Amino acid sequence: MTFYEAINFMATNNLLKYLLIPALAFATTYGLTPQIMRLATRLGMMDQPGERRIHTRPVPRAGGLAVFAGFHIACGAIFFLPWNSFNGLMTGAGWLNILLITSILLIIGLWDDRFGMRAVVKLAGQAAVGALAYVLDMRLGEFLGIALPIWIDLPATVFWFVAFINAFNLIDGMDGLATGLAAIAALCLAGVCLIGRKPADCLVMLALLGACLAFLRFNFNPARIFLGDTGSMFLGCTLAALALNTSTKSSTLAAVVVPLLAVGIPMFDTFLAIWRRLARKFLNGKDTGGGRLFGADIDHLHHRLLKAGFSQRRVVMLLYAGSFVLAGIALLAMMFSSSAQGIYMIAFVVAVYIIIQHIAKVEMWTTGMALLEGLKRPRFKHVSVPAYIVCDLLVLLAAYVSATLLLGHEIASWQSVRSILLDQAPLQTGIPFVCMALGGRVYKRVWHLAGTMDFTALGVWAVMGILLGAGISFALELQCFPDCWVQVTLLYVGLALVPLLFLHAFMRIITDFLGSMQCQKKRADARMPVLVYGSGDRGMLFLRDEEAHALQDGSSIYIAGFLDDTASLHGRLISGLPVFGGQESIRMAIKKTAAELVVVTTELSAEAREELQAIANATGAAISEWRPALRGMAQKSSETALQMEDTRTGQSGYTFAQQPRRFKCIKGAIAAQKNKPPVPIAAGF
Repeated sequence: MTFYEAINFMATNNLLKYLLIPALAFATTYGLTPQIMRLATRLGMMDQPGERRIHTRPVPRAGGLAVFAGFHIACGAIFFLPWNSFNGLMTGAGWLNILLITSILLIIGLWDDRFGMRAVVKLAGQAAVGALAYVLDMRLGEFLGIALPIWIDLPATVFWFVAFINAFNLIDGMDGLATGLAAIAALCLAGVCLIGRKPADCLVMLALLGACLAFLRFNFNPARIFLGDTGSMFLGCTLAALALNTSTKSSTLAAVVVPLLAVGIPMFDTFLAIWRRLARKFLNGKDTGGGRLFGADIDHLHHRLLKAGFSQRRVVMLLYAGSFVLAGIALLAMMFSSSAQGIYMIAFVVAVYIIIQHIAKVEMWTTGMALLEGLKRPRFKHVSVPAYIVCDLLVLLAAYVSATLLLGHEIASWQSVRSILLDQAPLQTGIPFVCMALGGRVYKRVWHLAGTMDFTALGVWAVMGILLGAGISFALELQCFPDCWVQVTLLYVGLALVPLLFLHAFMRIITDFLGSMQCQKKRADARMPVLVYGSGDRGMLFLRDEEAHALQDGSSIYIAGFLDDTASLHGRLISGLPVFGGQESIRMAIKKTAAELVVVTTELSAEAREELQAIANATGAAISEWRPALRGMAQKSSETALQMEDTRTGQSGYTFAQQPRRFKCIKGAIAAQKNKPPVPIAAGF
């Protein structure tokens, strides 16, 4: 068999091409990588160790050249060898367009790997490549079946490319990570193409898979060569272009979701980086390690896993596993297209739980601190009130329109909606707003310091305003739906009340959340555990006082749980903390939590005090009594007792001993207390 006969045999065999194409990409990349290693070393394209670097010796970069060559040579074989005809959205012209834009990006990456480049300049180059891709007909075009006008389509397409490119550029911080994630994404998209019966598109994905696997042989830990910006930007751009050319030309939700799931790990890491850096930018770098939006940091997903104690290989394998899970979700959604939306919804709920519980704590902490920092700035007062007013009006308007649209079955055209907005909405939203503003004095209240009565007043006056508006509308016969106006009003109340309360409680939620996170951090840092005896109002005040001081200046203690003599509270949670039991459970609770201090916040009988002191002497735990009270300011000596006159009765009867307000140097104090004879509980801190 001659050479030409062999080529013709391979080209006409339908199954052989699925082995030949990835093998060709693999062989090309595998053969070129050692040559590029030597060339990069000779040209000084070396990645030096540094503060943000994990490697400890110089490593050549620009290895993306080999992946680029392997992929495009295999693509040339796909589109120019005399194969039997096969279906696909990709064409030879489409591949040449991808070759053009990736070549331009390759030049940008090579320049950055050799000479360095400012982040803003590099971002501008990426945006220019995205704009060129749009000109070459690589564009979103439509979203969920809706044709996009050019003024939306162009920036959306540019954003698509910039997002994919930077996703792989930012995740490329560990041996083999970006290359392996790109290989998994290519495998996922190849499976999607097979399910969609597009074999030509599947071959292109297999070409990228083969090139990535070959380079991974040299790039996996310990890496002998890095992708560099040359390779990471090439991988992101190629996947963005292939997704546009093969899957997003569809009106289904999967057309957009599947490519995003395929590159889910790097895309999510990019989202976290932008979120984190914007929050730090607001804080101007306070306690955050910098506030530069384009500045590098060490809080990427792989850095966090390294800090958690995992090895480089373990971190990479964990992120591979996460990427495989996301790819599996994408393939399941494609295989069971009728249930795709349900699969996406389940995945979304699980992802949100994992993000909040385990991943995005750095970002949530930074965002919360940025919001609390904003509360202290003078201009907050001038911004917060107008913001609350606008948001409340929007909530009321959206709730009323939604209620009428859901229950007003007579709506048949835009004119009906317009009538609701112009004729009904001003009355139905204006009266509740006036009631909240004048009756509830909503915009005079400081909501990040609000109490239960503040939120009660907000809810009561909002409901009263809605009912008053409905009553006026009914009396004047202005309602659009006389047959169901009661149902519309009740639904309006339900739709408006929850977001209004959440909106005004948001800053309080942030404060409590940060205090809770600080307590968890102290528990993780093995700080001193404390039990609180009494979960009533005083106990809640003590808990809030601890959380507030923890946010300001830290604390050497954390609250491990409550003790309370109320039997109905035993075994339950209060503010997320367990109630271990009453006085009979103190020994067990001290042993279980290793508590060194019991803080009493409730009134105890003489017998209970004696029993508690005996337990403290037996277990070695210290006892302290906490009461919120007025204290005089010492002027001469910290041991001076100040006498303060009760101005309400004119009698002198309150003695306030000058002592620390907080538990300062508490470990030393407890150690000193243990070396002394037992003292009455009232003589505690």
